[in-house]
Amino acid sequence: MPIKKIIDCKPQLVRSIERVDNLVLLGFLLDSSFSFQKHIRNLVGRAAKNIFLLTKLKRRGYSQREMDVLYNSFIFSILSYGCQVYASATNGSINEIDKLQKRALHQGLCSKYKPMMTFIQEQDQSLLQKIVKNGKHVLRKYMPKRPEACAKLRRKLPGCPKLKQASDFKVFPFRTLNCRL
Repeated sequence: MPIKKIIDCKPQLVRSIERVDNLVLLGFLLDSSFSFQKHIRNLVGRAAKNIFLLTKLKRRGYSQREMDVLYNSFIFSILSYGCQVYASATNGSINEIDKLQKRALHQGLCSKYKPMMTFIQEQDQSLLQKIVKNGKHVLRKYMPKRPEACAKLRRKLPGCPKLKQASDFKVFPFRTLNCRL
């Protein structure tokens, strides 16, 4: 019976570097499990504060067009920043963003609503088109030649664990190419 090799994701300790459970990097609150739940809770909290501000402005008589501009500036920009990164979060976490957007729609703070996963899929398709059209794109070398090559791409990446769960397929390029191994 073959012995399975267990991959330890944590690097060895370096004495001069403190190990932490949470880290903010380029505006992302990263935790040791890369679940993005804390990051999304933080986003929703920041956006909820801005909903309060927009509610006050709505009562002062701002037009719907002005409210849409303010919504996109103060709320949607927060929620959409780096959405391709946190798209691998659980559906429950992504649903928290959708609930907040529906609340803003219900209060008349915006005139249209787009589910976050729909927005993420559109962004993924846009990125994929840029990579495909530009032969010198920096991400081009990481893309498979065709969708069936996803398994080969996985094997090329050093130390890449086998994909077993549905959540493993929620990362770019797998979610864009609709790959299943």
